[in-house]
Amino acid sequence: MKSELSICRIGFVLAAWMLSGCGTTETGPTAMDSTPAPTLKRSTSTPAPFTPMPTATNTNVPPTPMPAATNTPVPSTEIPVALSALGQIAFMSNLQLKEEGPQVYVMNADGSNVHRLTSGPGWLGPLSWSPDEKYIALTNSASASWDIYVMEADGSNPRNLTNFDAIDQEPAWSPDGQHIAFSSNRAGRISGHALAMDIFVMNADGSDPRNLTDSATFDTSPAWSPDGSHIAFQSDRDGNWEIYVMEADGSNPRNLTNHESFLDDSPAWSPDGHRIAFGSDRDGDREVYVMAADGFNLRRMTDSAGMDGLATWSPDGGYIAFQSGRDGGSQEIYVMEVESGNVQRLTEHMAFEATWSPLP
Repeated sequence: MKSELSICRIGFVLAAWMLSGCGTTETGPTAMDSTPAPTLKRSTSTPAPFTPMPTATNTNVPPTPMPAATNTPVPSTEIPVALSALGQIAFMSNLQLKEEGPQVYVMNADGSNVHRLTSGPGWLGPLSWSPDEKYIALTNSASASWDIYVMEADGSNPRNLTNFDAIDQEPAWSPDGQHIAFSSNRAGRISGHALAMDIFVMNADGSDPRNLTDSATFDTSPAWSPDGSHIAFQSDRDGNWEIYVMEADGSNPRNLTNHESFLDDSPAWSPDGHRIAFGSDRDGDREVYVMAADGFNLRRMTDSAGMDGLATWSPDGGYIAFQSGRDGGSQEIYVMEVESGNVQRLTEHMAFEATWSPLP
């Protein structure tokens, strides 16, 4: 039984494409021969430690609305941004729900040198780079079950890590490279009309999977803090989708967003651990927001009618890549400078679920 999580996350992507007229046939990026990803130098910066937040004393009280977001409109015109020194961006493209379906591509952070990594049916994002940039974790749904796979950064040697009769999806590599968090309905509990989803963590080779949330709700989209001490995730445990954070062992979960909007989703930590980007419909349209890691200092980063979301930070924290249909066509990958709000479009062929490489 497919979970409401899958419907929720993938439904957001599908709805964006449908509204942007992407039901028509459209070719994906030109496939090039897969070549190994270049070896890049590791950043010498050390992520700031995550500052623990007070433990919630009563999770059943009505949510307290967060302060209103600072409205920072982003210009719709494309403004050149120097990105060539900021590694690579992996993404999905060419979802036509026919033939082979979407595939994994990688490009330089400025949108150049696009090449295809995968072939065959069933590949799904979100994607997750290993910290050393040698591997990419992703989901394959070609069989009755959905499983977590890991492949080389050039797309070679994909291997099934979970191989379990359930929906295992949304892999997220830990900063030390030793573990992979993911969401799964393998616990088998019913929530509404579907199987509840939990956040699990396993060793990077797929061994020793452990349930961290163990709830009868939908806990999804895990994202590690840069120091590995915490995991942010989205959950409907308080009645609507909110962003939560918990210790890396699953203890002390607390609600960061506390807003009455239907959907706050897809958290992404900044490299310094001080901020979390996420998507929300709280102001009517789907937009990208950034908040402090304690849930305060909310800032709206985008302002368009194009369903903006699924943010990913550059390794230096200066940029956020995201997907949007703001130009009236298909969903594409854009990048914005965090401080100025300047936006540049990177793709031209229906692209989504971008993930920035960890190495600058």
